[in-house]
Amino acid sequence: MFASPFKPTRVGITDRLTAESNCINPNYGTTLLEALNKMRLNQEHCDFYLQVDDETIFVHKWLLAAVSPYFGAMLRNDMKEKAQGTAALTDIDASSIKAIIVYIYSGSIQITEDNVLPLLLAADLLQIDWVKVQCCQVLKRALKLENCLSFQRHADMHSCDDLYDYCHEYILQHFQKLINTDEWLLLSFEEIEKLMRDDKLRVKVEDNAYKAMIKWIKHDQKTRQVHLSALISHIRLPFITTEFLRNHIITEPLLRNDPQCSHFLIDALSYQLSSESGRKCLSSTIQNEKRIKSRNEIKNYVLFVGGQRARSWKVLNSCKIYNKTSNKVLSTSEMKTPRCEIGAAALNGRVFTAGGDIDQLAFSKTAECYDPFKQKWTDIASMNHPRLNHGICALNDLIYVIGGRNTSTVECYNPSTDQWRNCAKLPLLCNLGSKAAVVENCIFNYGSFKDVTQLTTSLTRYDPREGRWYDVKTISQGLPRFVEEHFNLLPYKHFLISVQYFSKRFDIRCNKWEGMPAMHRYRRGQSSITIDEEIYVFGGVSDCITPVTSVERFNLNTNKWTIVDSVEIEHHIGGAAVISDCFDLSEVFK
Repeated sequence: MFASPFKPTRVGITDRLTAESNCINPNYGTTLLEALNKMRLNQEHCDFYLQVDDETIFVHKWLLAAVSPYFGAMLRNDMKEKAQGTAALTDIDASSIKAIIVYIYSGSIQITEDNVLPLLLAADLLQIDWVKVQCCQVLKRALKLENCLSFQRHADMHSCDDLYDYCHEYILQHFQKLINTDEWLLLSFEEIEKLMRDDKLRVKVEDNAYKAMIKWIKHDQKTRQVHLSALISHIRLPFITTEFLRNHIITEPLLRNDPQCSHFLIDALSYQLSSESGRKCLSSTIQNEKRIKSRNEIKNYVLFVGGQRARSWKVLNSCKIYNKTSNKVLSTSEMKTPRCEIGAAALNGRVFTAGGDIDQLAFSKTAECYDPFKQKWTDIASMNHPRLNHGICALNDLIYVIGGRNTSTVECYNPSTDQWRNCAKLPLLCNLGSKAAVVENCIFNYGSFKDVTQLTTSLTRYDPREGRWYDVKTISQGLPRFVEEHFNLLPYKHFLISVQYFSKRFDIRCNKWEGMPAMHRYRRGQSSITIDEEIYVFGGVSDCITPVTSVERFNLNTNKWTIVDSVEIEHHIGGAAVISDCFDLSEVFK
């Protein structure tokens, strides 16, 4: 036998092994799918076809079985479709099935607002989860008031739990607008009940939850009256405003003639007429504990911004958040710029402040906003005019700043464009300052003004539809006409409330001021806000250097002030705003 003169060496083997490589074609999958799809379009080697409406779609059954569990089960088992080599799909849109088939052969699918619902139905039927998830993402982005209830039903129908929960949260958040739609009246009892019993239902006052419920009942009273007691049990009747309870609920024949509903009304009246200690006793006797728990209980927060330290006159950029329910105060991120003699206004989940004194009467034009979700301040465009001790409020998705010390200028800020625009000036020049509040879609501005040679107090009204200011003639018999330098102006129903030691309220329907009881402690430079039917007053000073840290609360139904003993807050000539409607800090306050 012929022997080779060459003998393998260890070096040769090593070189040969080193030259080997595991090569991967990155385009192989795409190329394969393109070839398969071309074969499908040319009806080459197709061994199965789908019948949808009047259309026939030729496919390769092994690829359908690999991608779709629905087809996989059909073709693995001895079903007639497997034997006949065809499957008829009924009650489903042909274009959606064709789009799904294109996805199976390409890994790509075009989802739009027009085809997303039929595609979701097809993807759910064929058990193609990735397409279902993509459809849900499109529906989330398209969610709005007009379709949220419909989208939630589709989510429930196709077991899209994440989309269902997303829609439910949206419905809870936009409940007050939703109840004015026709679709609200067509909800089932189960859908209505689920919303009514939810603690997160966002209602400005509990009156609105009752209105929504009774409106639904009366839309088809003969059929729906049987659900009245079940639904009224989810209304937090103790938190219905006294006036509404007396004038609308107690006089409602449907409730008066229902023994179970009458029992709920008695509980509500007993709770409202009881003292704080009496309410605690009632809480243990009322069977459904939720009925005496405000929906807003975990959502009432007050943001305090800036101010001035009473003893040192230092201008502050510190900010704090007060939880009304737990009576706790926590610090949050500081403003970009220290400022005092300012206000604050909440709009669409953010809080805005502008101007103020930033250093020894240096009036500022700068402005910034606070995002409670991120707990972060951001600079925004500067105003056209510097100002301090001015009014600030939100109306029609705009922030308005009005007047201030020694100015009559007015401007508004559009957050979507980050731009300020000058508005009509006030009729008079502000002196010490002014404050503003929104009542019945108009801005009211109140403060001290210069009228030729003398100082006077003036109330003016701005209608944004007309773009001009009107002088409001007022009646204030027996009340002092002066207004302190640092007071607060709050809106409540059809009233304006001027908050100072001797507070007063103005009824815009009869143009008349009426007095209110004095606070327990004299203070000035305080901050005030309204939550539900109560006014809260924080901080201030009793003289030039002594801070007042007590918190006082005024009940607008009983017309009485009480001191909130469990909390102390030092805050002087800063701003305050309620941010309860936009986020939940309950975890932070634990």
